[in-house]
Amino acid sequence: MMHRPGNILLFCITAILAGCTANRATPAAIRENMRFNVAVTPNTRIAASSDKEYPDNVPFAVWALDSGGKYLLDGVPSELNSEGLWQPEGGMLWPEGNPALVFLAASPFGRGLCNTEKGIVFEDYDLSEDIDLLYTDPVRFKNQSSAHGIVPLDFRHALATLRFSVRARIADGVSLTVRKIIIEGLGTEGSFSSIPAAAWTCGKQDGVVTVFDGSEKLDENRTVLGEGTYQIPQSGMVSVKVVFDYKSGEVTVEGMQTDAKMQMKLVTGKVSQYLITVTSGFDLDIEKDNS
Repeated sequence: MMHRPGNILLFCITAILAGCTANRATPAAIRENMRFNVAVTPNTRIAASSDKEYPDNVPFAVWALDSGGKYLLDGVPSELNSEGLWQPEGGMLWPEGNPALVFLAASPFGRGLCNTEKGIVFEDYDLSEDIDLLYTDPVRFKNQSSAHGIVPLDFRHALATLRFSVRARIADGVSLTVRKIIIEGLGTEGSFSSIPAAAWTCGKQDGVVTVFDGSEKLDENRTVLGEGTYQIPQSGMVSVKVVFDYKSGEVTVEGMQTDAKMQMKLVTGKVSQYLITVTSGFDLDIEKDNS
C-alpha cells in the first residue's frame, strides 16, 4: 500500500474534514464501539432488487484516515456483530478525542487496496476469478457522536453487468432452443481505481466468454436469460455466437451455430442488456434492450 501525504486522496480528505473541525462536538464521556451500517448500490434498474443487500458471509476491508492522513484503520477485516451491524474484526472503540475521520472500504477482504492517489484499487483482476468487486467512495463522517458511532458504508459495483434477452421470428412448425451464448473479443483482465472517478484499464480484448449455458426454448416473446454476468467495463466490437437446437417435424439438429458482430458498451456499476432476435434465416439481429 502507498501511504503518501500531499496527494489527491489526502487533499480531498483534508478538504472534507476542514468543515467538520470547527464544529467538532464535545468528546463523548463514553467511547463507543465503531460499527458500520452496510448497503449496496445495485447493478439494476429495479429499485427493490435483493442486490441491495450486502452478503453477511463476505468480510470486507476498511480504512479510516484522520485529517493529517494518518491511518487509524489500515485495511482491517470486518465481521458481523450480534446487532446485525459490521465492525472491525474483534471490535474497536472510537479513538479518544472524538476526531473527524474519513472511511473507505473494499470487498471481498484481501482483494482490494487503498491507494492514497487512486482510492480503492483492484489490481490485475481476471474474469476467471468470478468474484463480485465492491468499493465505497470516501465516506465523510464527523465522529462517534454522529449517528451514535455507526458509519454508513454504501458499496458500489466496480464491474458491469451484461445480460441478454432472446426471441425468435421463425416459420410456423419450427422450434429453436438456445443452449449457449458466447462472446468473442472481450477484455477479461484489467485493473480498477476509484479516484478521481471510477475507471478501468483493460488488457487485450481477445477473450472468449460464455454468458449463457443452459436451455431456453424460443418464441416470439422476449425472454430474459437469467440475472446476467459480471464483466470488466469496456467498449468495442465483439462477436456474438448463439448455439441452439433446431426441430421441425421429425427433423432435429443439435448444436447449430450462428453469429453476428455488435458494438458493446459495458459501464462500471451499470446493467447493459441486449436483445437477440433469431430470424427465419437463422441470422441474428442484436439491439440494445431498454425494456
